[in-house]
Amino acid sequence: MRALLLATLGLLAALTWAPSAEAAAPNCNMSTSGLAFGSYDPTSVSAVPTSGSISFNCTYTGTGFTATLTISAGKSGNYANRTLVFGAQALNYNIYVNAADTEIFGGGTGNGASGTWYYYLCYPGGGVNCAGGGGQSGVTYIAPMYGLIPAGQDVSAGTYSDTILATITF
Repeated sequence: MRALLLATLGLLAALTWAPSAEAAAPNCNMSTSGLAFGSYDPTSVSAVPTSGSISFNCTYTGTGFTATLTISAGKSGNYANRTLVFGAQALNYNIYVNAADTEIFGGGTGNGASGTWYYYLCYPGGGVNCAGGGGQSGVTYIAPMYGLIPAGQDVSAGTYSDTILATITF
């Protein structure tokens, strides 16, 4: 397994590749803008939104492959209940694939089947067929992510954080 780790605003990235006897190794790179929520006011009736993205670029020749981009549940270990932590204090938040904040970004099986969504890209060639088109070698794709801290949480002032691992498997 090859790994590239990025510590941009608490978001880590890793690359994994399962080699095949007949496939030439693709090469993928990833970067992130991370998520930064800014200030949270426990007395406010408004949620705190933010957005960021993960960019990835794969190059290959010959045999095609598929790539999936997932993110971990963070320190809470639970996709549905992610938490930002400051000492013993916890502030609930989550990361979504849509701006409406209804589809949780995670490590699911796609289409929300396991409660979370992920990004999928197919690179055609050498017997790998991609329905509806596919990725192109050398093109950078951007996976948006949307963060939200719900209003009404009674927490102390402090710097709250979480660590999320982003993985692209190809």
